[in-house]
Amino acid sequence: MDEEIPNLSRLLVGLPNWSRGTIRFEALQGGLLNRVYRIRCGSQRAILKYSPPHVASQPAIALSPGRNAQEARLLRALAPGGELNPLRRDEIFTPRILAHRPEHSLLLIEDLGDRLNAAQALASGQDIGPAMRALGSFLARLHERRLDPFSKRLRYPEMSAARRNLGYGRVARLLLELEPKLCRVLEQWGQRATETQLCLTMGDLWPPSVRPVATGVELLDWELANLAHPALDLGHWLAHLWMLNQRFHADLVASAAAAFLHGYGPIREDISSEISMQAGYEILMRNLGPFAQQPCQRPMIEMGMALLAGKACILDEFRDRSLIDAG
Repeated sequence: MDEEIPNLSRLLVGLPNWSRGTIRFEALQGGLLNRVYRIRCGSQRAILKYSPPHVASQPAIALSPGRNAQEARLLRALAPGGELNPLRRDEIFTPRILAHRPEHSLLLIEDLGDRLNAAQALASGQDIGPAMRALGSFLARLHERRLDPFSKRLRYPEMSAARRNLGYGRVARLLLELEPKLCRVLEQWGQRATETQLCLTMGDLWPPSVRPVATGVELLDWELANLAHPALDLGHWLAHLWMLNQRFHADLVASAAAAFLHGYGPIREDISSEISMQAGYEILMRNLGPFAQQPCQRPMIEMGMALLAGKACILDEFRDRSLIDAG
């Protein structure tokens, strides 16, 4: 068991079949922000998430452990009887909360099993178009939740500040060496993206959080959900699809992106440039920033900078501009 997990026994007290017997831990890979384990006790199994006061994969980067409580709030809202449950329409599946101990930044949730995430499904040659259409439709409904009383309770200013300073700010400083003019562009967009509270956003729409299933999508990792700009979600997801498109099965990835955009529906022309800026930031973050997962790839960096500079449009990469709503 990881030494950082405090007082695990307190989390399991009172849960049937969890207070007795030997508990086994299996560290799960893929997440960057939290430490995630599959735990087993007899025939029972669940997912345990621990949110340390820093980025789990980058201990030098401080991050509010309150993200654990934010995910719990969203999962409760999406559960049957919750405020956001009607948005799911039997197409979006999220895990049930089994226990939450916010004082220890521990969250125990239902184990939905092992499935391929969106990137793995595309790499294996699967057509995930129907799942992407369902994801796009759900995201549009989520973005329609604007500043109603419930959504206002989900405002997460600490995470907004962290994204601005640790995400956009770090990548902007890296741009000083490559393209100084874009440094200020990114700083300004980062401030606008996190401070413009237009709607409820999922906040962490990348392949490991998206698992296609026969009837829709399992959507995981809600700790970054917040009131923000809709371009944050749209640009983030399209950036990852664009990066996947450079690696394998270009036709399948393009088809998945088109299905997602058709599911989402008309996108106003006036935010298409902001979607591109967010996509540019995310591409740079994954190739230059602290979450870079691979050696620096110059073509991707060039695309990220082109999107930030307004010399490229991420929507042009996947669908005809005539489908963008000019109204």
